[in-house]
Amino acid sequence: MSLAEKEIYRFGRFILDPTEGMLSCEGMPILLTPKAIRHATLSLCLVSSHGHVLTKDELLEQVWAGPFRRRS
Repeated sequence: MSLAEKEIYRFGRFILDPTEGMLSCEGMPILLTPKAIRHATLSLCLVSSHGHVLTKDELLEQVWAGPFRRRS
């Protein structure tokens, strides 16, 4: 994903950068476990799909890509 495509989510006093796995509140970083980051990323995938049903492969690629992804 290029910097132009990077999505940052703002809600209230919080900012979530799922690409970097960072959450902050009023500029102060909040430490998240890898599991919490994956849950936040999963929620963002579902919300941002705008009614499109995501396939298992799409979810695996978006949420569990990299070292956590199981090979079928």
